[in-house]
Amino acid sequence: MEKKYNVGKIFPPGHFYSPIPDLDEISKREEKIFRRKQDEEVLGFDLNVSVQLEHLRVIEKFVKEFDFPTNPVKHRFYLNNGFFEGLDAFAYFSFILHYKPKKVIEIGCGFSSLLLMEVNKKFFNNNIDIKLIEPYPSKDLVEGLRVFKNAELLQVPVQDLDFSIFEELNENDILFIDSTHVAKVGSDVNYIFFEILPRLNYGVLIHFHDIFLPDEYPKKWVFEENRAWNEMYILRAFLMYNNCFKTLFSSYYVSTRFPEMVIRLFNKPTGGGSYWLKKIC
Repeated sequence: MEKKYNVGKIFPPGHFYSPIPDLDEISKREEKIFRRKQDEEVLGFDLNVSVQLEHLRVIEKFVKEFDFPTNPVKHRFYLNNGFFEGLDAFAYFSFILHYKPKKVIEIGCGFSSLLLMEVNKKFFNNNIDIKLIEPYPSKDLVEGLRVFKNAELLQVPVQDLDFSIFEELNENDILFIDSTHVAKVGSDVNYIFFEILPRLNYGVLIHFHDIFLPDEYPKKWVFEENRAWNEMYILRAFLMYNNCFKTLFSSYYVSTRFPEMVIRLFNKPTGGGSYWLKKIC
């Protein structure tokens, strides 16, 4: 039976009580909203620029070992996938090799998972304990699980899982988050920020995707694709005056603030939306 929603019955999209913005109002302040922010304008949390550049050097150390195909190959990660590519993929690959996690949990799975499973097989003899939380796995992911046989698929929304599995993560283990990107009643985003992150142990590495801090979401997403995502705002508020979580690396920040370094490393502009943190208390 098809669900019926009274969308906008009380507060239509664009109303000041609606989380969906009024594009006409945004257009009036477009230049101010979407201009690139200077570091000194970023108040309340530390972008840790020196640490980010250290992690760019980690990527430089391992990038020569990145031998995944560029174009589609069945059940394998490939670079031109349209979802998880460029600097995001190079960073994930390099940080796995650098930090050598014993456990990795992904919330929201796909091409990143194919990369992870192949790295686990090739470099770790399948010794990384991998849990993939994905209620709607793609055919590519299902095929990858069948081929690699080195990860457990939990085909449920993360909100339906007990948070105790996240308490099993320890220093240098990875919690890789690629969520629905929307905070609302009962959402995965709320569960992650309010129930999971506070319970993580010291030293756990955390990844968020589609993060463009300290700037705004891309204009195209707002004006052309009508995305009203808000996870990035929750993350920024979470990081403000928070001494328990430290920024390690941002694909977007490094590629937009230090493009010459990225071009020198990859011989072309390479961006992304991965944002890496570490729990430090």
